Amino acid sequence: MKKVLIALVALVCLTAGCKKRTDTFAFSGTVIDYYNCTLNSASISEMDFGYVVNLDTPDSIGGEYTSNGVKYKNAVLLYRTHARYGDGEHISGTMYLDENYSRAYCQYHYHLDIPEGVCYKLD
Repeated sequence: MKKVLIALVALVCLTAGCKKRTDTFAFSGTVIDYYNCTLNSASISEMDFGYVVNLDTPDSIGGEYTSNGVKYKNAVLLYRTHARYGDGEHISGTMYLDENYSRAYCQYHYHLDIPEGVCYKLD
């Protein structure tokens, strides 16, 4: 009986650390803005920016975002691109949505009404 109890406790401990599976999907879009993620400007790297990307595909996961008087209807805030981009650059690759990314990894938190995503791979 003691061995069964120990095995059950071990099983619960092992499964408690598992994260929910995150679905990745292909995306394509244009960079329209960026936000700094860190306070330390002396050591800023490409990992410290979140880029607002107006998505071409998929066409219905983003939110509404206004930049320079232009309203975009399918924008996401994309982190961890491993590269720097300027406004107007077209990017594509694989991403997943993570609504808590900036809260978990950034020192700055922006209250934008668009979904946050994490770049998994760029083409």
